[in-house]
Amino acid sequence: MIETPSPVRSNVMKLLLILVTASFLFLTIFLINTQHFSRVQLVGLSSALLGFLFSVHSLLLPSAKQKLLIGFFILSLFGGLGVYEHYEADKTRVALNEVRLQLAGTSETNSQSGGPPLIAPLALSGLAIMMIVLLFVDGNSSKTSTKFVPAGNGNRWSPGK
Repeated sequence: MIETPSPVRSNVMKLLLILVTASFLFLTIFLINTQHFSRVQLVGLSSALLGFLFSVHSLLLPSAKQKLLIGFFILSLFGGLGVYEHYEADKTRVALNEVRLQLAGTSETNSQSGGPPLIAPLALSGLAIMMIVLLFVDGNSSKTSTKFVPAGNGNRWSPGK
């Protein structure tokens, strides 16, 4: 018996692209909501917005995938920059807190870190890398097709040539 592909199975790549596009949109909204508007924070906000726009572009104009692969690779590097910036901001906050305690004449140290989370900027890198993989796989899957080829002891699907 021949199985017909379900609509979900036949559109799985487009659905994954839509899912990652929505994730870039939610990341952008989150950064706006947490008021990432000061100097270097604008790099994260603009990178998330660019990721969303690149993702929409990949959905609407699939022929531009090669250029978008380069764009998403560059975006993935900005997540590493964000981790470095979050680390430096936390280190600076801890140093200022120690100076404030010394000036106050107390010997207590507060070792708790309340700065920006180090792992948060990697969401941008992860989404960009996921888009790279999806665009690469989608570009390769369009070159090979699957067709029904009768086999010796039953019917099965095999790659077309």
